[in-house]
Amino acid sequence: MVDEVGVVVQDTYEIVEKIGEGGCGTTYKAKHPAHDDLFALKKMMKQDNIPRSVFDIYKLLCRAQHGNIGKIVKVIEEDDCYWVVMEFIDGEPVEDYIDDEEEDSEEEEEEEDDEDDGEEDSKDGDKEEDSKDSKTISVDDFWQVVRGVLRGLRYLHEDRKVYHRDVKADNVMITFIDDQLRHVRLIDFDLCHEIGKPMTVIPSENAVPIGTLRYKAPELYAGHFDKRSDLFAVGVIAWRLITGKWPYKLTDEKEEQMDNYAIRETITEQLQQSLSNQDETVASKLAMYPGASSLLPLLLSPDPNDRAPSAIEALWHLAGIQRARSEA
Repeated sequence: MVDEVGVVVQDTYEIVEKIGEGGCGTTYKAKHPAHDDLFALKKMMKQDNIPRSVFDIYKLLCRAQHGNIGKIVKVIEEDDCYWVVMEFIDGEPVEDYIDDEEEDSEEEEEEEDDEDDGEEDSKDGDKEEDSKDSKTISVDDFWQVVRGVLRGLRYLHEDRKVYHRDVKADNVMITFIDDQLRHVRLIDFDLCHEIGKPMTVIPSENAVPIGTLRYKAPELYAGHFDKRSDLFAVGVIAWRLITGKWPYKLTDEKEEQMDNYAIRETITEQLQQSLSNQDETVASKLAMYPGASSLLPLLLSPDPNDRAPSAIEALWHLAGIQRARSEA
């Protein structure tokens, strides 16, 4: 891949470093030569057969103005690629603040199995783990994150008429200023789809649905997606922030091996178990977040008809929880 550092795009955006790579392209940090404002530039190659709808969505969202949505500045078309110019968010993904107990357990088992690891590697791993464990979100910040993501979705669904389709902890950026959570922004619109237009949820027969593993609602495996499917992913983020666990477990290998009907049934059973039969550890953690036990089923219920029908209704319910907390 060509090293873009030092390249100036459209005589305006000087690339200073690479900051990420995804399925649709590579993202760089860039600055404006005249006043040093920072931007994030995503380069998407035309030869990669990225659907035209992806570029159309980014152009549509150039007009989006909302505090809980990462701002799209412009889309630049060149002969061989598109550049999506976005605001540079000085923050971290919510994923960095999730104490993933299941992942930690799996890593410990792997370390026990691999006795050949050097002492220095082990120390480095401990440092990385300690670094992640030191990042925590308070109860108040938790509610601010959930509210921010729901507000972002309300704006996308109702004002821009767009599904996000890839809501996950990695795609929610939070910014602390003087140890106070100031900004919650939903980012990465590569999988967005205009509401009302024909949508392919399962790209081909026996294929898995489009989206990120373990954030996909059960109905995706039946080829259905609507606003409630985006809300389900918010529920997954909330569940993981509180419990450090996934509300259901599914590996890439199992997703590829099982048929979609069996996957849907498995996810449904595990979700019902998570929501109704919590162990003592999960129950004690939920108790630290008064109101969460009533909100989570509105987001995570396996049957979409049992979820909040829209982000608006979810926010109304959340407002009731906040009133009760303030009166307690």
